[in-house]
Amino acid sequence: MPIALVVDDEPAIRELFHAFLSLQGYTVHTAADGVEGLDQAHSLRPQLMFLDNNMPRLTGLQVLERLQPAALETAVIFMSGLLDDQTCQTAQAFGARACLQKPIGLPDLARCLAELRTHPRIRVLLADDHALVRGTLAGLLHAEPDLEVVGEVGDGQQAVAMACSLLPDVVLMDISMPGMDGLDATRAIKAACPTIQVIGLSTYDHTEQAQPMLEAGAVGYVSKTETAEALLAVIRTCRTWTGGTTRRA
Repeated sequence: MPIALVVDDEPAIRELFHAFLSLQGYTVHTAADGVEGLDQAHSLRPQLMFLDNNMPRLTGLQVLERLQPAALETAVIFMSGLLDDQTCQTAQAFGARACLQKPIGLPDLARCLAELRTHPRIRVLLADDHALVRGTLAGLLHAEPDLEVVGEVGDGQQAVAMACSLLPDVVLMDISMPGMDGLDATRAIKAACPTIQVIGLSTYDHTEQAQPMLEAGAVGYVSKTETAEALLAVIRTCRTWTGGTTRRA
């Protein structure tokens, strides 16, 4: 059974969520403060976590900052009675999947679970030898609620190792990297983990750069001169990609 963790200092909230989530088929654990919640998250590795912000010892934001939900593959729902846009954006930058304003009723919980099941996040691994480029890409993807950065690497060998370890949905792969380049890394990933989709990235806006990546197994190719919207659109096509066609921006 999937595991859910409810972290909230209000006993009534913990009891309500426990009862509801149990009926939804979850094995439910609860924690009454941020430190206890952080410890249980690391030990249980729950699939779902409801996390209050205003708690003793550690706030919800402090828990999120330490937790790294992407690495645990935990969908975190951040909750607060004083929820503004900036707080929600900060929570999502730390890895929260969604934000809920308290008080929260059962219809809110039902809608939240339905949304999670209907629109799972696309998990993305970034492979580029320039730290500034990786940081820019990570910032762009963190701002999108349906995308999740699960890791960053700086060369092809690391890309292959981390892709086969984390099993992301998508690898954004720079073509020109030291050591093993993006072409060889793409071939290795597709040979070892064929369900992972690779999107090639290059500084050059040349179609001749795209074809070798597509032949290596990439589903798309995006020039770094393209707009953010173009890159996001190509990533999102991977949600329903089943093979047979290539996608290029």
